Amino acid sequence: MMVWFRLAAFVGAAYLCLGCTPLPRVDQEDYCYADTAFVAEITKKNIDEVEIKYEYTVQKMYKGDPGSRTLVGFGEMNSCGPQNLEPNTEYLIYAKANDFDSNTLQIVAYKNMDDVKNKDIERMEKFYDCSCKINHDYDAFINMPSSGLPEPASNECNAPSDFCPNSGFCKKSIEGQCTWGSLGDCY
Repeated sequence: MMVWFRLAAFVGAAYLCLGCTPLPRVDQEDYCYADTAFVAEITKKNIDEVEIKYEYTVQKMYKGDPGSRTLVGFGEMNSCGPQNLEPNTEYLIYAKANDFDSNTLQIVAYKNMDDVKNKDIERMEKFYDCSCKINHDYDAFINMPSSGLPEPASNECNAPSDFCPNSGFCKKSIEGQCTWGSLGDCY
């Protein structure tokens, strides 16, 4: 009985540590974290509690090459909820190679192509600069006393407090300074 209690406590603690966070992110951060960015039509899915495996057909590649690797999303048991993509639907997918299985790509982020606008693609193709780091004032975001962010280094941007996660970006200028910008609607 004590072993089961310890196991339950351990699993509960792991969920708390690995749980979802409401901290702000810019779409560019997910794009840059991912190894691949592509549009794919989901052709089949295999669901279990821990993960959902997808078969897909690549329509267009923007970054990296997904190859013939299996695409995997979180299942129902994930504390963040499932990454549930529907067959016969196209998605813009950011995915990361699995460290433990080279034949698997883990979904980082995804959007139904019906929700992707031309400006989103333009921003991703022309303005996302993965050599720039985006800084956030997390204290201000959670309404804690904040003295603001320090002046950014040349390879950094400070996201404004009212930034839009979908339209904001950080890109190096001609002078080599990473600079904050915005392109497209905030939605």
